[in-house]
Amino acid sequence: KKTPFFHFERMEVTRDNFDAVLPDVCAAIDGAAFVAIDGEFTGLNMDGVRNFQMDTIEERFLKLRQSVQNFLLIQFGMSVFSWDEAAKSYTVRTFNFYLFPRPANHYMPDLKFVCQSSSIDFLAQHETDFNKVFHKGIAYLSREQESKQQNYIDTRHTAQKERIPLGKEAEFVAATLAKIEEWLTANSSEPLDLPPCNAFRRRLIYQEAAQKFGDTLALESQGEDKRSSFIRVARASQDKKKQEKKDKEEAELAAMVGFRRVIDHLSRSKVPVITHNGLLDVCHVHQQFFAAVPGELEAFKANMANLLPSVYDTKVIAIALGVEHETLGTALEGLAVHMVPPAFADVEKLILFPPGFDRYAQPGAKYHEAGYDAFMTGRVFVSLLQLISKEIQLSSPKDAFASIAQHKNKICMPGLLGSGSINLGGPDDSLNRAHVFHVSNIPAGWKAMQISQLFQGAGNSTVNFLGNNTAYVILADPTKAELATKFFEEHPPAECTICTYAEFMRPLAKMDSVQTEGSAALEPMQSVEAAAAPEDDGEQKRRRVVDAEKQ
Repeated sequence: KKTPFFHFERMEVTRDNFDAVLPDVCAAIDGAAFVAIDGEFTGLNMDGVRNFQMDTIEERFLKLRQSVQNFLLIQFGMSVFSWDEAAKSYTVRTFNFYLFPRPANHYMPDLKFVCQSSSIDFLAQHETDFNKVFHKGIAYLSREQESKQQNYIDTRHTAQKERIPLGKEAEFVAATLAKIEEWLTANSSEPLDLPPCNAFRRRLIYQEAAQKFGDTLALESQGEDKRSSFIRVARASQDKKKQEKKDKEEAELAAMVGFRRVIDHLSRSKVPVITHNGLLDVCHVHQQFFAAVPGELEAFKANMANLLPSVYDTKVIAIALGVEHETLGTALEGLAVHMVPPAFADVEKLILFPPGFDRYAQPGAKYHEAGYDAFMTGRVFVSLLQLISKEIQLSSPKDAFASIAQHKNKICMPGLLGSGSINLGGPDDSLNRAHVFHVSNIPAGWKAMQISQLFQGAGNSTVNFLGNNTAYVILADPTKAELATKFFEEHPPAECTICTYAEFMRPLAKMDSVQTEGSAALEPMQSVEAAAAPEDDGEQKRRRVVDAEKQ
């Protein structure tokens, strides 16, 4: 028997079926052991923003913040793993949501966003349906946007408008009021449609009709555009009409919250959330559904502690366990390929699919579809748990999470020297950069080879230029750091100035301390911009220090 076209309609979620599927989504979350998530975006990197291995964690966070402020989350995958104690297995329900924040009317947020051509091309190669994104995508508002819109509606319907002098429009207004009075005298049961006029004249009609006729009439603007707009007059209470209009606008606002209702439910549930290399995903969750990502890392962490208090990153866990594919490393696809039967045969028995949710159980990988990536993230997570405890299939999810408590809220931050993750749940580990040296006042014309020769007693090294006369030198053998430090203390080179990374960063830390001294603590969910603007990042601070050295 042929599978019906809509067999997987609960897995593929657009605005057409969102309201119908939402109860299933919430029910699945309520019974979840954990929820794996993944997102697809319109871009990753803004022009001029380049990640550098010597970034601090704060600098890298600010670069990531710039990305999520400009690009859009257009597909969100959520794979819900529920534990069946009797069967000793997980039941998996995966949902692939298409998202697009279209405005419902002229006063709703009309979002501007950036597309990166390489990202769009990449998604197109993986068969992302952009017609479905833009035509069928589910709308959403962040909590911050919803609050602003509710305040706007409240003010719009309660504020007393300043009276406008009629001036040269007095004759037009008088004629219009006479027309309304004539209609009242005729006692017509049909509403009166006044001739089209501009917005200013309509405002004057509202103002003077309210003063002359009180609450006996209801006036409402009609028309598709500004040129054809007119006022319709009916016999009704204007106050009642205003309340009806306010109720309608609030209903539209509630509908515009849209997909955020899923994230709100997930947040309230406090169910563990699983990601893979998921810092960009959680930053977008904050930006798109709660509030603008704050410019202070600690404020962001405080918000995340309330939004998603329990997050695990499969990349962090895999690195800690030494699990990787021989060519694909710890990429999601690499881990999925590496962690397969026969070594992980029991994983297949641990994962079951209820009817209507077995699309990803069928042959054929669908990587970079958010729902599929979310499912594979959850599957890899189950495999990692099995690797940690060979008896995981006999244990409850609570026991499983107890075995990885040290990885809670540690999210991968790749390409950062001396650190592999950021800790959303507390202070970050100190960057291990004892084998890094800062070289300044480098003679004009010097190349990397000449700088490396200064460090030849400590073995091989890598030179990263910061400018024409400053550079970082990274020793290949970290155990030689103490030897090099002592050597340069006793034999400082005549050609340039050399100090350890810690010595170089010390004045920068003092600058940051002065900038933040006396600043108030940020409350969770506040949308507060950073005191330090993006242009005050660490790279420019370093340049200021370099300039000071020149002087």
